[in-house]
Amino acid sequence: MATSIRSNSRPAAQPQAERGPSRSEAVNGASRVRADVALTFDDVLLSPRHSLTHPKFQAYAQTFRAKGDNTRYNTLIEGMNDFFTENVRKTVKIDDALRKKVEGPYYDSKAPVPTVNPGIYPSIAQAEQVVAIAGIRNAEAAYLQGRVEQIGGK
Repeated sequence: MATSIRSNSRPAAQPQAERGPSRSEAVNGASRVRADVALTFDDVLLSPRHSLTHPKFQAYAQTFRAKGDNTRYNTLIEGMNDFFTENVRKTVKIDDALRKKVEGPYYDSKAPVPTVNPGIYPSIAQAEQVVAIAGIRNAEAAYLQGRVEQIGGK
């Protein structure tokens, strides 16, 4: 008759991957989840920008992460995203006319103009260096069209 031995031990805990806070975790004591469902102007600028990142650009950035170079990966993914978002944000003047267009039937003239306090990744500085070296048109071509050879990719 065969006997079996069952171990009461559990697998070792896996280290938590490096990541930013989730939308449900507090940052600096403030909840990242808003009580209301309205998007902020910052949400409207930031979220679509990530979705515009070309898959070839993402794959190129991933080659750095695969080699353990998270600095270059973060520069290409978050830094470039923030670079392009900041360039758009600087041109947007939030006034009543824009609010009426964005908020539609929910526009309230008595509500204060929203304050935008964007969180910017420090890697925006490295992204600015990429743009300074490669040129804005080449950075745009790489980021939006996947032409990564314009910034040194293959």
